[in-house]
Amino acid sequence: MTPHPSFLALDRHALGDSTAEVEAHVHQCDQCRAYVGTIRRDPGPAPLGLMQRAERRWWRWPALVLPLVAVGAALAAILWSPVAEDPWLATKGHPHVEVWVRSDQRVYAFDGRPLSAGDSIRLRVDPAGFDHVEVRTGRDVLYTGQLHGPEDLPASWRLDHAPGPERIEITLSHPDRPSWSTTLLIDKEVAP
Repeated sequence: MTPHPSFLALDRHALGDSTAEVEAHVHQCDQCRAYVGTIRRDPGPAPLGLMQRAERRWWRWPALVLPLVAVGAALAAILWSPVAEDPWLATKGHPHVEVWVRSDQRVYAFDGRPLSAGDSIRLRVDPAGFDHVEVRTGRDVLYTGQLHGPEDLPASWRLDHAPGPERIEITLSHPDRPSWSTTLLIDKEVAP
């Protein structure tokens, strides 16, 4: 058994939570006084459970508990609130457009690489609750029609020999909700 107090007792003494025996020992022992002096210069984080008794105030608990109660009430209100019976709320997910390419009798999903003039493209649309589609290039409407779910559009388009990328705008709409649109930029290689 060592005649010195434990490091825990010395840490408490340095933080102001000491006993009479530890205080008397530190006053007489150079080694323990030096240890306590290093703690007082740079206390670092206090070990768990060693906060000063003066900081343990009853009024701090409501400040910690009230935000948790508020968050719990908000979550309960969100989870148990009734949902309006709108028919378009039943569809999950977001609209999705796939581009399929036909090049030299080979058909594949568009992967972002430049296409050649003369290649054909076709669109597969998953409307996610929208019921009308419009496909445009600038001011020209290429296709417009009703959608009844995920489907391939009945038209395909051949890339022309004009330089520059093809810009295709797809707009999905429904009378009861805001429209959704996306723009496809398809780079193409034009032979000189």
